[in-house]
Amino acid sequence: ETWCEKNQKKMDGLIMAVQGFGNVGSVGSLLIHRQGVKVVCVGDINGTWYNPNGLDIEAMYVYANSHGRSLKGYTEAGATIIPAMENQLNEKTMELVKAKLVLEGANGPTTEEADICFEKKGIEVLPDVMSNVGGVVGSYFEWVQNRTGYYWTEDEYNEQLKIKMRQGYEDVLALKEKYKVTYRLAAYMLALQRV
Repeated sequence: ETWCEKNQKKMDGLIMAVQGFGNVGSVGSLLIHRQGVKVVCVGDINGTWYNPNGLDIEAMYVYANSHGRSLKGYTEAGATIIPAMENQLNEKTMELVKAKLVLEGANGPTTEEADICFEKKGIEVLPDVMSNVGGVVGSYFEWVQNRTGYYWTEDEYNEQLKIKMRQGYEDVLALKEKYKVTYRLAAYMLALQRV
């Protein structure tokens, strides 16, 4: 959301491909789909589902949750199923990436070679240390609530999470712009400053 705001883009105008449909990929896809993003491709260890008109992410989410977090056996009208491929963002595949933005939901999914290639191609990468830190922030929130004995509603939790995530993005963006570096390097710089 914050990246879209900073780049004058609307969520409902975006097209997205998702690699991995576990805890991060499935929930992330569902939440982003509900904001109007058209998810045209989803891949997991069992295959890749593609539909240029958009996949039914709500149905895929329900299916995966009732089948051990797996899309194995899932069929959808209009979707093409392609064999699964590992290590999507590496020196063998990096030149094929045409995205404007890579949002890393997993830990370390992009090789150093691919990172360099994406920078040269003008593809922005929101690194794992920015993109999948919500779970760690959530653990911190649980600790705070347990220490104080005051428990938040789901809406309060989500609002606090949104504030923290947005502030983290803003802090990284400030260093990115100041030093003219990538999001990844700016995130590392911020971390070292704080240590």
